[in-house]
Amino acid sequence: INAEYMGVEVVSSYEEAVRDCDVVLGCTGKLLEPVFKPEWVKTGATVFPIHGGGWPRDVISKFDKFYTDDMPQMEYTNAKYDYPPGCLTAELGEVCAKMKPGRQNDYERIIDWNCGMAIQDMLLAEKILQKAMKLGLGSTLKLADDFCPLPEIE
Repeated sequence: INAEYMGVEVVSSYEEAVRDCDVVLGCTGKLLEPVFKPEWVKTGATVFPIHGGGWPRDVISKFDKFYTDDMPQMEYTNAKYDYPPGCLTAELGEVCAKMKPGRQNDYERIIDWNCGMAIQDMLLAEKILQKAMKLGLGSTLKLADDFCPLPEIE
């Protein structure tokens, strides 16, 4: 499937990929060195650094708000990044439970770094599935049940 069919715009630089986006999905986990600069992220944008590669060590301090799904897991799995005292705005569960605020205005630059959930994978997979179905692409796969049947529950 090529980029045009999937609605992906190919650009010539990392900066061009980030500069004018409302939402940035940084699927760059294999990058060992920073290639993105927080100052490229426009006012009001939200960044999801999936797996975290490609951002500078102090990236969290460069945003107005920082959210994650699980802060202890975040600190453990992404130890190469700095977490200044008080940097966490809220965990996502606190926002969903209305215990803490989410976005409060159109100007906040937000970084939402989820490490314990597959939320980005699920959202992207749904979009790809919708596009593939619309284009008549893809194959139906047999599920694991055919190979590893679940035991009967009495």
